[in-house]
Amino acid sequence: MKTLLAITLVMLPAIALFSLAEDKVSPTRAERVAADIQNCIPSGWTCTLISEKGKMGHPHGLEEPLFRLDFVNTNLTFREEMASGSERVHPNLRLHFHDAADRDRILKTIEAEQSYSWAIPILFGETKEYVIVTSPLWQNRFIAAKTGNKAWVAGSHTDEANKAVAPLLKALKQYCDAHKGDTLGQRKSTGAELPAEVAQASAAFKTGWQARYPEHYAVSRTLLPWIEKGMTKKEVEGLLGSPDGKSDGRWDYTLFYSMFISVTFGVEGTVTEVSSPLLSESWKAEPDGAANGSQPIRSETNRTSPAAGSRR
Repeated sequence: MKTLLAITLVMLPAIALFSLAEDKVSPTRAERVAADIQNCIPSGWTCTLISEKGKMGHPHGLEEPLFRLDFVNTNLTFREEMASGSERVHPNLRLHFHDAADRDRILKTIEAEQSYSWAIPILFGETKEYVIVTSPLWQNRFIAAKTGNKAWVAGSHTDEANKAVAPLLKALKQYCDAHKGDTLGQRKSTGAELPAEVAQASAAFKTGWQARYPEHYAVSRTLLPWIEKGMTKKEVEGLLGSPDGKSDGRWDYTLFYSMFISVTFGVEGTVTEVSSPLLSESWKAEPDGAANGSQPIRSETNRTSPAAGSRR
């Protein structure tokens, strides 16, 4: 006997899809995540990235995510009873990726929304960068009935439907476990030491700009991913040393002439933003900035003469 955990009346608009097959010179972080996940999910499953604002939707109580991934296996079907009779449905899943900086707020919202009966958000998993949300409505989603251009949509959780989607769920959980990350905060809480490469880069960085730019800023690139939102000034100084310049809650570290790393602190004295030409875009503590994040990009900067002074 089938039990529908969630049913709601929704419109069926055309959704703008971003193809992973497109040849992009500089893929976005969302595209990299989608490509990584596509490589680790079982054969037969496809992953589609949706990131257009206003097209991603959201569960009850939450806003649109940074991006959304839809999964489907058109090689498999399960039987579902509908108003029009029995039909075969392809197993499918929908996941929303939110900025990990919003983790506490999202978890509180998830807990508060459990009293509702439709499209409730549930935590699917977490990585270093994202809180991943789904809904009972989004697992093995199917059209239960139609009325004009509207449809009653539900999530199927029968034994057959659950069995069909199980391999995908297992692979995605493994992906989350593998990408929980190795952060400075985690090592601080466990008392673990920094990886040797990071410790060496930190020691070199602290000696001054002369060590920060060789080999296309190798030392600086090693340290950038370790500068995290929420870090205290003491923790930043422990990683990068004393700044070359300070102004209005911002610490500046000179790399080479106009090349720099700037760390901005909020009123509570913790990191809210990191910016540098080595980053594709400023990494900010807000959804739009986080979509581009702190991933270093390759740079062929010409370094023919030494730097002088600091960036003020």
